[in-house]
Amino acid sequence: MSQPAGAQARDPTVTSDSTEYCDVLLNKFTGLARTAPMPPPIEAAELSEEGERMCVHGQIRGGIMRLRRALIILRHGED
Repeated sequence: MSQPAGAQARDPTVTSDSTEYCDVLLNKFTGLARTAPMPPPIEAAELSEEGERMCVHGQIRGGIMRLRRALIILRHGED
């Protein structure tokens, strides 16, 4: 099967409920927050901190959910 001009082949992103994925999400949040023109909304910062804490204490699924929500808020505001 051919790809449209300019399209790049990409491996699918595989996610799992792991501490490594927690780290990926936390690094994304930190990078976006660092380059944002304004500090992150309080709710996003609190969710990120809580998600990180949960991941460290083995509550991976809950931590990932909070980190994902923090990223959504950071990217799109409090929809």
